[in-house]
Amino acid sequence: MKGMTLMINLLKRNKNLRLFLLIDIISSFSIGMINTGASWFVIQETKSNECLSLFMVSNVVATLLLTTLSGKIVDSISRKKVIISSLFVRSVIFGTAALFFIKFSFSFPLICLVSAVFGVGWLFYYSASRSYLQSAVLESNFGIVNSFLEITLQVGMFVSGGLTGYLLKFISFPSILLIGSLLLLLLSLLGLKLQSINTAFKNTTGKAYNVKFSDVISLLRNKRIIIVISILCMVPLFIVQIYNATMPGYILNVLRATSSDYGLTDMVYGIGGMIAGILCNNLMKKNTFKKLIICFYTTMFFSFLSIILFREKIILFICAFAIGLSNSAGRIFTNTQLMILVKNKFMGRINSLISGLTQVFNLLLTISIGYFNDKYGETFSFIIIDLIILMAIILTILNSFVEKMEN
Repeated sequence: MKGMTLMINLLKRNKNLRLFLLIDIISSFSIGMINTGASWFVIQETKSNECLSLFMVSNVVATLLLTTLSGKIVDSISRKKVIISSLFVRSVIFGTAALFFIKFSFSFPLICLVSAVFGVGWLFYYSASRSYLQSAVLESNFGIVNSFLEITLQVGMFVSGGLTGYLLKFISFPSILLIGSLLLLLLSLLGLKLQSINTAFKNTTGKAYNVKFSDVISLLRNKRIIIVISILCMVPLFIVQIYNATMPGYILNVLRATSSDYGLTDMVYGIGGMIAGILCNNLMKKNTFKKLIICFYTTMFFSFLSIILFREKIILFICAFAIGLSNSAGRIFTNTQLMILVKNKFMGRINSLISGLTQVFNLLLTISIGYFNDKYGETFSFIIIDLIILMAIILTILNSFVEKMEN
């Protein structure tokens, strides 16, 4: 309760934070609608896990190609402008694609373009919004704001997941895509009211300091603990990518269930993530990073194991809740550690570097996952996820040794 009180008090005092979180939650809702609907749209129209993987690969490749550029832009110009631009550009392209689908029909190249824009838009928005928030609050509030970010993300996702799964029974995906594009357009206008925060970092002579990637490499060499935390930051993103690439096929082919069950799975995952946001700030004050990661990741490991062994809808819903709780908690813990360790002038570059490296591995995973799921069944992916979780637990233990060496 104390952690929740701190969160509410911070919201009361900070009008700009309230506006930012409103934008973030509606943005999460919009992309959740589009993501849930598009994945189901592809698997329904093509009946192929490989096509679903190719759809997601277009997201990964586009993001990877613009990783370096996004970091430079985020650290060089107003992060407020980057946030607004990412929302507006996505709204225009998604709206145009929706009108095409409504007038003509399903087009695999076009849905892949939607996926690519989805990924690039999120890359710019994610790097800019997290860097913006880091510079807008005190370090003592990093844990609180990361908890808020997870709450807004998951509330938006679970509401959109449940709603989209239900709506797909009555309206087409193109209509859902159009609704999502209109919401993003509204958010780009609302973003104009955000407080502008100066990002022109200066050196000792008072001149503007241009952060280069060589500076980031030097930082990582001198502070190896950031490398370890950055890798741990990627783990929740790996898990989500494989989970999203597998779940539509698992529900359709293994459970023989419907789009509403898929939406409900997204919904309970999001509820777990929201609860993680409420609990984690208080947990971080009472427990070590190592203990928290091991506890939550062990829970997630056995949740995926249960999905593999017990192929029932009720088991899936329970485990999806536990996975959402644990994976979101891991993201909150690692992102908070990263904000504490990395100066704001490097934050855009570091976030972009993490996103870029994540996309490299996600590209390899996503290409192979579709093939192996079609060949061995969708539960194969969950075995891969459990192996990733085990490696993350080992890396967390090793993290303590690196930290002691540097201290």
